[in-house]
Amino acid sequence: MRFAHSLILLAPALALAASLPPGSPPSVTDDNGIIIAPTDGTSVIAGDSFAFSVRNAPQHSGICHAPWTTVNVYILAYKPTTADLNSTFGFSDYLWYFGEYTIFNDGDITPPPGIPDVPVPPTLNTPDLGQAISGDSIHLAVIEDLGQCDPFEDVDNISLDSRALLYTE
Repeated sequence: MRFAHSLILLAPALALAASLPPGSPPSVTDDNGIIIAPTDGTSVIAGDSFAFSVRNAPQHSGICHAPWTTVNVYILAYKPTTADLNSTFGFSDYLWYFGEYTIFNDGDITPPPGIPDVPVPPTLNTPDLGQAISGDSIHLAVIEDLGQCDPFEDVDNISLDSRALLYTE
């Protein structure tokens, strides 16, 4: 009797799990609101630092609260869209890659292996991109990976934000 009762209780959970597609593609959104600083139009000079600040994507507030999220930071020659992301949800044709950083949402909880234990720096140093780009707009792009919000859903949540900067050498 106990075995039959257990099967009755377990059947809906197994049906739900079987209906979920394995390795579903991520939910990817363009999101204005991850980058706090710098603002659009900020002038940056090769070799100098500029203020850098990010936060979790606003559209995910209240939906998902992971102890940490990761951000990858790039400089591009164009304003990016989600269509520009490659198969690993990064950019292939970037001018500069600053690296991957972690936003710690719950204090100093150490992330598991595979998640960088590197907090978001308060400043970034402007790389030397060459005289040919001097005077042009470049785009600081941030890709945030919020991971899997719903444990029953095999979907990562990716957000993209960018700011246009004026570069001089």
